[in-house]
Amino acid sequence: MKLCIFATLFHTFMRTQKQNKLILFVLILLMGIMTLPFSVLSQGEHTTLYKFKPNWKDGMEMVWFHKVTNMNTNERDMPIYMTIDSLYSVMNFSYSDSNTWIVSIRHFMKYDVPSKTAYLATVETLKNAPILLEFDSSFNYIGLQNWEQWRDTLQKNLRIEFEKKKIALKTYSEYRQLYEQPEEVENVVVNYYIQMFSIFGRSVNLGVLNPMVAEIKNPFKEREWLTKSGDEAFFSYGDNTNEIVRTFSAKSDKEDFQTLAEDYFNYLRQGSDIEISIPPPRIILERDEIHTYDIKMNNLKEYRMESSVNINGAKTLLEYRFILLNIRQ
Repeated sequence: MKLCIFATLFHTFMRTQKQNKLILFVLILLMGIMTLPFSVLSQGEHTTLYKFKPNWKDGMEMVWFHKVTNMNTNERDMPIYMTIDSLYSVMNFSYSDSNTWIVSIRHFMKYDVPSKTAYLATVETLKNAPILLEFDSSFNYIGLQNWEQWRDTLQKNLRIEFEKKKIALKTYSEYRQLYEQPEEVENVVVNYYIQMFSIFGRSVNLGVLNPMVAEIKNPFKEREWLTKSGDEAFFSYGDNTNEIVRTFSAKSDKEDFQTLAEDYFNYLRQGSDIEISIPPPRIILERDEIHTYDIKMNNLKEYRMESSVNINGAKTLLEYRFILLNIRQ
């Protein structure tokens, strides 16, 4: 739905002086990286030592603070552009008759901690709808229970964009069909929550580096991912034995340089035959995650996920950070 903006920025890119083109392209990437999906395909063997079994209770409420940071840096790693946005999510937990957990999530722009009241956002339609995540009795994620409601919302918004002539008929038809699939709706609506809760139900061995195979989104091609090896580790941080920290990191490598450079040029051309007379760039895609789990509280207390695109040393970075503020039993 941002294709019209991409096109405008692309034409501006072609008219811009050479020294400013990199900055403009970074801004283009910033828009595209906002919805980069990520999924774990497989993981290494674990020896049972600690099982992540959160202390959820029927009727419990959690309040989380979300901080989203977009930042561009130049080749000298100096920030040249940054935005910070924030909101709150209130999660309500219930245990169903079918022995599954339902986590209802609503987003708010303001949360008053002393009075435990929240004020519903009115600026974005998607933030007003509840998200209903379902987990089994072992805290493994099952799916988005109300995915059909979200499908209807996404298709409605898509229709509005089409009627305003912000997207082409081909794009409208393609995405409308995609939203008929539950996994595509989940990818748009709850991808980050799925990753946030991904440690629950797992038994892990602390202090061991575990190889994992992961998918990293190619920002220059829609619905294309790079399958890369990464490293995962669980450990107690320093002297704080009440916390377990999980880290994960994966990135593209030299084998991807040529493919990413070609995709980058094709992305700039936007389907045209325009020749781009610049050397192939060195592009690195990277993904990092950190979970911080409180053993005493027996619950996740912080989650951070960072995606970055590095082009010849200039980087576009997107960081999502979720911090637990309050639990009410």
